[in-house]
Amino acid sequence: MARRITVGIFALVVLAIVFGLIFLREEAPPEPDLKLLVLSPHWLGIKEEFSRGFREYYRKRTSLVAEIEWLDQGGTSSIRRYIENKFSASPEGIGVDLFFGGGIAPHLRLAEKGHFEAYRPPRHVLNDIPKDLAGIPVYDEKYRWFGACFSGFGIVYNKAVGDRMKLPAISTWADLADPNLRGWVASGDPRSSGSVHMMYEIMLQAYGFEKGYGVICRMSGNVKAFNEGGSSVPRDVGLAESYCGPSIDFYAWEQVVRHGPENIGYAVPAALENGKTRGLTVIGADPVAILKGAPHRSAAEKFVDFVLSDEGQKLWYFKPGEDGGPKRFGLNRMPVRRSMYQHSNRSGVKYNPFEWEGGFRYDAKKASRRWVIVNDLFKASIYDVHEELRDAWIALHNAMMPPEAVELFERSPASEAELEGLAKGNLWGEQKIRNDTMRRWTERAREKFGQVVERCGAGRRR
Repeated sequence: MARRITVGIFALVVLAIVFGLIFLREEAPPEPDLKLLVLSPHWLGIKEEFSRGFREYYRKRTSLVAEIEWLDQGGTSSIRRYIENKFSASPEGIGVDLFFGGGIAPHLRLAEKGHFEAYRPPRHVLNDIPKDLAGIPVYDEKYRWFGACFSGFGIVYNKAVGDRMKLPAISTWADLADPNLRGWVASGDPRSSGSVHMMYEIMLQAYGFEKGYGVICRMSGNVKAFNEGGSSVPRDVGLAESYCGPSIDFYAWEQVVRHGPENIGYAVPAALENGKTRGLTVIGADPVAILKGAPHRSAAEKFVDFVLSDEGQKLWYFKPGEDGGPKRFGLNRMPVRRSMYQHSNRSGVKYNPFEWEGGFRYDAKKASRRWVIVNDLFKASIYDVHEELRDAWIALHNAMMPPEAVELFERSPASEAELEGLAKGNLWGEQKIRNDTMRRWTERAREKFGQVVERCGAGRRR
């Protein structure tokens, strides 16, 4: 009797394993018919949601299975360099289909160099997307790139840290330069993060080059160390390791959701001038483009269609679990399609970009033209001399911020006109000119910080 029971149990176990294997085989994803090769600085959540969404979209329209292979080349600046270097060696194509994300500036540059293929999405889609927003293009007039969603740029801050440490309130970029925030400001490195670079460029244009550089220089005195990625700032603020820092909006909103609005805030920089509020930031498009010689051109076009379709736009905007929204990750991005904002009750995003009134006209072409040069200016005059900069900042604070010494501290080693001349003359591609100029900028920066310390009568950093 016992033997029969044992045999029966064994038979049931075998049947369970067999049916389980059959079930797993049926549920296993089918082999892809093609792999779309995509360069992107986007984070894991976006990649996962758009991989799943595009697979479903493509299969419905073609009965084929398309997978996305995300090629890891680092942040936006690294991807731009990778694309340019590859096209230098292989002008007709680099074996990659798409560039997805990274902001407008690198897309303007790469389009001008002829590294993108033109493609025109369906008419009803383009009719729902503005050509520009507050002067900033949303898609290329020659249809070489298209804004997939909008990004806002502002300041994330930890309310609990501010209250506990009695730190000043934050509402403008200049507030990050308050000497009372020494050691409490977080910042990424604009050389490796497109969003951080964008915010530094915004400061240069919102305040004017000279004052904007001064704000960045003072803010840098409050920064302990520059982290590589843009996501590091909101993470540090959320963990109370820093009080505040410049952040792209969706990273900040993620921290607000995670820690609660009573603990984390997000400021859209604006200043009160002559009784009126003037915006000090912009909302810019985050594009997608088909690379020249794309090996899967037809599927790449379908990907652009998907990103701009209702299905793709809902992934950016809707909360996880909403019908048509993301499955696992809330992306918290603003869609470029006007019609999406009728669904605001299904979204965690609190802003409508079409109701935004900017306080200045952002020059996207200038920002693109001088992208590399501005990064190198920051490297030579701030990052490579950060220890000397912080010494001078402490000396200023200890000496009660004497105006003449502050003015010297804020002075850029290069004028905006000099940067424009280098950019328009394509001189920055000459390695000797670039190296000699950066060396000169570093020498000027070290000299001025040393003079600041001397004028303030202060010694080394405490």
